Formats: sequence, structure tokens, C-alpha cells
Amino acid sequence: MSTLSVFAAPPSQQASTPTTIIDYVAPKDRSDGEPQTLIKNFPNRYPKLERKINDLMTWREGWDGYDAPRPNPASVRHARSWAEDLYRDLSAGLWIEPHVSADEDGEVSFEWWKGRKKLTVYVTPTAVEYIKVDKTNSSLEMKDGSIETPKNRRILWNWLLS
Repeated sequence: MSTLSVFAAPPSQQASTPTTIIDYVAPKDRSDGEPQTLIKNFPNRYPKLERKINDLMTWREGWDGYDAPRPNPASVRHARSWAEDLYRDLSAGLWIEPHVSADEDGEVSFEWWKGRKKLTVYVTPTAVEYIKVDKTNSSLEMKDGSIETPKNRRILWNWLLS
């Protein structure tokens, strides 16, 4: 992939400095030569989430003040992979930083809130499941299920943002 260096002009020169907007980059190693879109003004927040997930490996037995097991390493690895896939799916859209934790069985959980909606995702070594909650006026709608495909991830994310 070609490297582009970007330097900020001093404030006195910024108004007169021509600006070039780069929309695409074509990696040298891609055989099809198709460009990959660059996302402008979209900071890469995945490293922050990845640190939160990796920090779960430092939790000890009884991390909850009781007798919860330390997070399952296989669940943490699966959660990291799943979260990376989710982030990649959504990188051109709105990203909401989740709360990252473990449950009483040592599995990983992610929680997102937007307005009246809450999405909780539980990651085990072999499965990813969700519970979505929508508070409408005086009622509470809940639904749960498995997340097995990228399409399932996008459908849930679109529900959260709607």
C-alpha cells in the first residue's frame, strides 16, 4: 500500500494552502486494482475497545467481589474477533463505544445504549447471543437470539440506531 504523509500547515499558511482530499487508496498487493475507500473524519476507536477486551484477561477470580470466575480466555479471544468484525462492518457509520464486562460465568458481555434502546451481546467460546430491549412509553419490549452472520450484526446495529 502506498504511504501518504500529511502535515499540518502553520495557522498563518492554512488559509492560502491548497487542500487535496483523498478519497481512495489502491494497495499495491491487490490483484484487482480496486480502490479501498478512506473514511474521512472518522477516528479509529477500535484500539480503545480492543484494550478494554484485552484488559479482561487481567481480571482475577472473584473480580465481582464474590466468587465469579476470571473471564474465559477462549471467550475473550472470540469477543475480540467478533468486535473487530462488527467494527469493520460499521466503520463508515456511527460507532457507539460499548461497556465491556464479563458475566458470572466468565463469558464476555458488551452493552450499548442509545436513547430508549439497549443492546447486550454475550460472547462464549462458540456462540454470540443478544438481548435487545426497547422501552416505549410504559411498556418494555425484549427480544433475544443468536448472532450468526454479518447480516445479523448489521440488522441489530441498525435496530439500535433507529
